[in-house]
Amino acid sequence: MRVPVRLVAPALALVVVIGVAAALLHDDATPYDAEQALEEFRAEPSASAVASARPSVEATSAAVSVASIAARPTARRTGPAGVAAAPARRPSAAPSAQELEPGVYTYATSGHEEVDALGGSRHDYPAQTTVTYLRTACGRTDRWQPLQERVSTDDVCRTAAGAELRRSVQRRSFFGQTEEQVLICQPGLVLVPTGARPGSTTRGECRSDDTVAALTFRFVGFERALVGGRSIEVLHLSTAGRLTGSTRGSTSREGWFTRSGLLVRVRATTDSVRDTSAGTVRYTETYELRLQSLDPQR
Repeated sequence: MRVPVRLVAPALALVVVIGVAAALLHDDATPYDAEQALEEFRAEPSASAVASARPSVEATSAAVSVASIAARPTARRTGPAGVAAAPARRPSAAPSAQELEPGVYTYATSGHEEVDALGGSRHDYPAQTTVTYLRTACGRTDRWQPLQERVSTDDVCRTAAGAELRRSVQRRSFFGQTEEQVLICQPGLVLVPTGARPGSTTRGECRSDDTVAALTFRFVGFERALVGGRSIEVLHLSTAGRLTGSTRGSTSREGWFTRSGLLVRVRATTDSVRDTSAGTVRYTETYELRLQSLDPQR
């Protein structure tokens, strides 16, 4: 039986349209590896001052938690927007902090991010990622980038009261569209106060042009963890965040840090929604990082 051309042509046209649409909506993610992180670290002006410094020999120093704030999944730029370790005997108060060694640190990684827009897309994170620490005029910048499409940067300053989170920048890309959110934190948002004791908390806000992140940092206590076969003291810090405004949702983070502020392990989740011209878009992220060595690459 011969099928009329007038029926075949529309069917072929529909197949072509569907194929083009599928190609246009295809959303790939590219891992960002340690070699790229090291190259970028060495290109930083501040890196030259530590290029010949001796490697970190023991990270046993008041913890500094750097909170990764949730970012919106929609495609536009906005403005200033754990190894459960065995408990250790608690000192009477946190000792004075030592300076964190700048460099590129490697972490075993699991997790992903995803959105439900345009049929949905999920980016799985590679099995190994890096955190780059750079010295700044007031303290340091911490940069985690698991993918070319996913970057998290936090600025932390040293103060008499402790280490303060000053700014968090989150960048995400889906379907070729990139959004960068800049959250500026109010003065005095101390992550861990000087001489903090277990149970102590700090509360504050970070804001973009249309979103407020209300944060609570809680110092859980002193514990121990293994890194590269070495047992070290760590400080367990818990972060809870509530997002209001154009982006609504929550964030949570359990982190373990050396006294110098080096991240040893973290478990983090984000669940948020945002109203867009295409409707309400949901973004979720969950990941876990485990430090592989106390000695950074430079």
